[in-house]
Amino acid sequence: MTENIKSKTGWLLTRVWLNALEQTARDFHGTRPKEFCMRAYEHATNSWLRVLEDEMDILTAKADTLKQAIENYIHVGISVGLFPSEQIFDLEEQSSGAVKVSVYQCPYQASCKDLLDSKTFTFKTLTCARIGCFRAACNLLTNMESSYDIIDIKPGVKCEGIITPE
Repeated sequence: MTENIKSKTGWLLTRVWLNALEQTARDFHGTRPKEFCMRAYEHATNSWLRVLEDEMDILTAKADTLKQAIENYIHVGISVGLFPSEQIFDLEEQSSGAVKVSVYQCPYQASCKDLLDSKTFTFKTLTCARIGCFRAACNLLTNMESSYDIIDIKPGVKCEGIITPE
């Protein structure tokens, strides 16, 4: 096996598990498995932040707004190599306190492409792991409840969603 393939194994495994999560959620929750996946993204985000704190002594700062929570989450993600830079994100705060999030070069885009290529999913039915984890980070870092919707997914280009306070 070449080193190039070995270096991609982690992302390939992530892709397989994300596809399995989306598909299994539909097996048990029909065509709208969002609540199930939101809960999974909450658990994943909570575990991620806890591992960073417990094993690496990296704290993610609490926030007063949804936008600030996303910025804090991105900052920590950059510091540990999850994201290459903040330039791959556009955050646009709405007057309502909602945040429109655009993600370029999403590390999970191959999973979305797989599901969209299957022809059984549309971008409106995907739960989007990246936007879903941003929403979970908002809840964890602000102690406020929020929800999210996917606005658009263009694999290889960007995904967009909106996180809204409840």
